[in-house]
Amino acid sequence: MRIVLAGIALAQIRVLSPNTLVSDLPHGGQVIGTTATFGVPYYAERLVGQLKYGASMVGDDKSPHCTQEDYDVGSYPEEPATGDYGHQNGAAPILNIVIVRRGGCTFVTKVRVAQEKKGAHAVIIVDQESSSYTSETIQNLIVADDGYGEQVKIPSILVAKEEGRKLVQAVQRGGQRDPVVVELGWDIPVNKIVTLDMWMSSAADELNLFVKDFAPIRESLGWNLAFSPHYHIYSLQSDYSDLCWDHDGAYCTDDPDGPGPVTGKDVLQEDVRQLCILENTLQGDPRGESPALYSVKFWRYLSLFQERCPVRGETVERRFGKVCGTKVLEEVLSSAQIDTVKSCEVTSAKKKLDQHRSNRAWSPRAVRINGWRYAGPIEADTITRAICSGYIEKPARCAKLNLRTFVSEFDDENSISFFNFVLIIGFILGAAFVALKCYRRMLTTYVRSSIREEVMLEVKHQMTDYAPLRDT
Repeated sequence: MRIVLAGIALAQIRVLSPNTLVSDLPHGGQVIGTTATFGVPYYAERLVGQLKYGASMVGDDKSPHCTQEDYDVGSYPEEPATGDYGHQNGAAPILNIVIVRRGGCTFVTKVRVAQEKKGAHAVIIVDQESSSYTSETIQNLIVADDGYGEQVKIPSILVAKEEGRKLVQAVQRGGQRDPVVVELGWDIPVNKIVTLDMWMSSAADELNLFVKDFAPIRESLGWNLAFSPHYHIYSLQSDYSDLCWDHDGAYCTDDPDGPGPVTGKDVLQEDVRQLCILENTLQGDPRGESPALYSVKFWRYLSLFQERCPVRGETVERRFGKVCGTKVLEEVLSSAQIDTVKSCEVTSAKKKLDQHRSNRAWSPRAVRINGWRYAGPIEADTITRAICSGYIEKPARCAKLNLRTFVSEFDDENSISFFNFVLIIGFILGAAFVALKCYRRMLTTYVRSSIREEVMLEVKHQMTDYAPLRDT
């Protein structure tokens, strides 16, 4: 078995102030760390923040920074200060970056406490004093998810103990009068064409959600992006007929629905089919400007299959498997292409399965961008940010993509976006206009009624001055 090792998208911490700390750190005050696989690193952005640290009440060698009561980072101003610290976009809001120490509980627990209880927009985790990792070797560590990472919405970075100690001491020494201000960034090696390698399973729920959102983005990037799928395949020593291609257990994968009708063998067959579709429909750039290959039909098949053939479909025709996949295939490909794909499935299935079994990554849902390990959720928005940060010259489409910004994502829960603000103002003005119209109508009706009543009373009063005319 070969494990694929990839360079890590470097998490960079650049100290902006105070100058004493900048001079005390190598490379102009820059600290390199490794980004957690959970949370949301915001690629292609530079985030300016003030470091906050509270010493653990249980001691750094026990369970530091694992609970809300264990440490205090002080209060934050209601409105964060602003300042120009060399931010790429000029003046930027100063965010809150909380420092915690490793040990005693999972990384996810520490970051969740800082996010939910300490007002953190990002977290820096300092390695343990007993650790032997340096700033160079710590980049090879994987800050793993404990299963609850989906509740974390902020980025976090693990740094070596030496650099971490200097950051903590500077915060304690400076206090509020001389705060430590840093800039966070996540850098991916840049290239003219970005390569996206994704480890996945054709039956994974994450793939369904990702494909739905990413397919139109993939189409817009065209030949500026080279995509390679890698399917999660392994071998088993025993015969697990529901999980494996055949009885020798050489090629197996996860069963997506437990006791349900879809088996691991069904997933393997669909994996092979998708690989054959991709292989036989790839096309070069018609303009000759890019060396990348792109298959419009593969992405169309993938999108339709995920939509129409869910794992828990009610009937065979509408459920993950060969029957439903064939119906989608007939809609996407021509008869000649279908024959080619079916021939590919028969003649090269085990060769493809063997290639993907040997091409293992650090996770069944791993992602590499330009050969470097991506850290973050498997969602179209965040991965697209990372892709767009990997271009030497960004395609025009990257500038047009409707992506979230960091500040709006992590604003106070009571704040609102500019669009929602405009929407609310419009609603208020509309309601005021309607109320004014109703009030005007009511006022007009009231005035008319009052004038009529006044006129009638005046007429009656005038009538009393006349005596009735009698004949006698």
